[in-house]
Amino acid sequence: VGGSTGSGSPAAGDWEGISVSGSGAVDLEQANVSYADDGVWADTSGSVTVTHVVFADSSGPAVISGGADSPTIEDDSSSNVGTWSPAFEVFSDSLDAGDLGGNSASGTGIGVFAISGSVATSTLPAEPAAWALGYGGCSGGDEAGQCQAADGLTVPSGIALTIAAGAVIKGTDVQSPYASDAGVGLAVDGSLDAVGTSGSPITFTSINDNSVGGSTGSGSPAAGDWEGI
Repeated sequence: VGGSTGSGSPAAGDWEGISVSGSGAVDLEQANVSYADDGVWADTSGSVTVTHVVFADSSGPAVISGGADSPTIEDDSSSNVGTWSPAFEVFSDSLDAGDLGGNSASGTGIGVFAISGSVATSTLPAEPAAWALGYGGCSGGDEAGQCQAADGLTVPSGIALTIAAGAVIKGTDVQSPYASDAGVGLAVDGSLDAVGTSGSPITFTSINDNSVGGSTGSGSPAAGDWEGI
């Protein structure tokens, strides 16, 4: 694309990617982002919108977002992130889970959408990429020992979280490639409404359970892998 401009052999990490900091804002839609370190890295109090974007071949996650505001990350696809990286990861003190649907992940890395912090009133949808309770992925191809500690997801007092039928939610543990803290789970101080159906159950399981929600861990889940609800 764009003519003959280099070696013709692009690789993950060839460029830094898109970074947003301070109070900066980003609205990225209908785009392709390839061969970056991290596709989009946003640590900002400003607005973050990433929709209908195709991410490919990054050293770290396709999208990392942290800060006070809840981002909109919808209908994106990620292929071939770094070995120790989740495809997507978001931390927010006021997470609107309803703005995070329709994302998919394939290829290398950990094919999950990692979420942590505190939720606002919203519905966590079922989407192609499994949800992971915990934030602590590695950017730039860091090894497991250099990853951040994982943290869980909280439903604060007075807040209701609904989880849609068919959703797959995976808890992380100390053995997870991208978690370096104790196991994490879902802490409910408000209320949780997780009602599946016989045909579309809601699944809560370990990051190491590869029988549902894609290959995301060791394939050898064990009792105590995550904290639970």
